[in-house]
Amino acid sequence: MLLKYVRAVILIIFFSQSISPAMGDSADIYSLRSAYLFHFVQYITWSDEIIEETDTVVCALTRDPKRQESLSAFFSTEADGKNRLNITFPFEGEDWVGSLKKCRMTYIAEDVDTQKIQEQVKFTQANVTVTEGSCLERGVIHLYLDKGKLRFEIDEQKLRTHSAFKISSRLLRLSKRSRR
Repeated sequence: MLLKYVRAVILIIFFSQSISPAMGDSADIYSLRSAYLFHFVQYITWSDEIIEETDTVVCALTRDPKRQESLSAFFSTEADGKNRLNITFPFEGEDWVGSLKKCRMTYIAEDVDTQKIQEQVKFTQANVTVTEGSCLERGVIHLYLDKGKLRFEIDEQKLRTHSAFKISSRLLRLSKRSRR
């Protein structure tokens, strides 16, 4: 029980970290976004069926080399050299639309036209879509800056339409709720 309490406190502290706009170092925001994505995966449970059908945990749709580098570094290895979670960058391949079907979570970065992506790709019920910034079409989870702090909201309406995964109540409590 104490371990669960400590984990909850650490999660709250982690998600409440602020980013100072005066810092001017965009590498910090990239690292923080990567950390958010990593922790989102930890608090989402997919059905056994989905786990068997998908071989990649996160697909990141971004063309920004700094974002790719940050995500790769955060997801690829731990200090002991073990693989954390697999992440791919589908834009690098020819059939990037087809490769999204193998992913449990799709991160659509701000440097990508979200509306155009979602017109081309019909995300499955198993796919958790994470968007960021000022995009018009937001995912189930949306990252945004609010007064220099990175925040996230979970769209309850979109969440209800997905039956193949469940988001932890801890993560729901930390998020801003959206009813778009």
